[in-house]
Amino acid sequence: RNVLKNPGFEQGLSNWLVAQGTGNYTVDNTVTHSGNNSIKGVFVNANLGRLYQNVTGNLTPGKKYRISGWIKQEGVQYAPRIGLDYVTGSGLIPGDGSVFELYGGWGTWDWQYFQSDWFTLPSMPADATALVFSIGGFDPLTSGTAWFDDVSLEELPAQLPGVAPGAWLWNVKVLNQYGYGYESWIINGINFASLGQDGVPGTGDEANIISMSLGGGAKEVGDPMSQAVNLAVDRGVTVVVAAGNSGSGMSTVGTPGVAEKVITVGASAKNDTLASFSSRGPTLDGRIKPDILAPGVNIISSVTTNPSAVINDPSGYKSLSGTSMATPHVAGAAALLRQYYGGNATPQFIKDNLMSNSKDLGYNVYQQGGGRLDLTRALSQKVGVTPASLSLGRFTAANTTASA
Repeated sequence: RNVLKNPGFEQGLSNWLVAQGTGNYTVDNTVTHSGNNSIKGVFVNANLGRLYQNVTGNLTPGKKYRISGWIKQEGVQYAPRIGLDYVTGSGLIPGDGSVFELYGGWGTWDWQYFQSDWFTLPSMPADATALVFSIGGFDPLTSGTAWFDDVSLEELPAQLPGVAPGAWLWNVKVLNQYGYGYESWIINGINFASLGQDGVPGTGDEANIISMSLGGGAKEVGDPMSQAVNLAVDRGVTVVVAAGNSGSGMSTVGTPGVAEKVITVGASAKNDTLASFSSRGPTLDGRIKPDILAPGVNIISSVTTNPSAVINDPSGYKSLSGTSMATPHVAGAAALLRQYYGGNATPQFIKDNLMSNSKDLGYNVYQQGGGRLDLTRALSQKVGVTPASLSLGRFTAANTTASA
């Protein structure tokens, strides 16, 4: 939640005060990022001023917060700022960056979005008189013109635990902000995650599990991405891949979900029915895919609060559907199996365990694989089979014989 009042300046300067110099802040309804208004600040040497809101009592020390906002500037000699400060002394002069602050830059640019990481609010110092959120110039060297819009001071919402909340997440970005990219980018990311920073497998700096909520179209076995994920499994990494959202036709599982050694995940609904969009097998060379189903319909997922992102929500959470939502359930289950069984939890062991102990939903093997994920059973079963599924390939007239 944004704790600021009038953060988009739709009510002009209502709820905002000026401190440290007189400054020159005006409401501008011609240059805006969104809505009807922005705030224009003209800075000339020491005549800075800062707009601020006193948020004392609205924030709780020990909780996590972050600050953000949009800045446009022309001819700026020094960086305009957005900051959160504990103010000390008798005068209310915000701007020392005692908690956290973001800066723009030199020169001229169009609207840019600035956002801090989540930070923990420290306890209020004994000599502090207030906690304030402020925008404006940086110091007396600042000159130029800056516009501010849609500023935010957010409190981290109560977090919703995932399947394996204690797992360490390593984000390897392989697609652009719109969700697209080259296969070479993805392959480089797979290799980086499975080798680690030293480029050598099995040295402890690589990922234990790769979760891939992405994919391309259906391809024959042996395509480059499938080769990359199979190689990652050979290096000892469990790879979990979304089947795709191209159902309900046959042979719609995409790459690298068609790879033999990965765990390919289709989607089920919360009432244990197969999601209509979930891609089906067999692969183009006749193998069983997907390997397993997991919940993927109306799943609450964490998303960015950045309003310029394709998928975002001010709360940090959003209800989404797709095999991309099902895949992290299985990746989390793989993490818990690895924690429970230790070094015995090889990629093949994890795949066999999850498939063998899944719940049969009554669909054929090309729709559900082994069935819907059942982690409770997977952690308690003492006897299993390997491999959990066996594909004999496609038989044609060329490899059959007939007798009179």
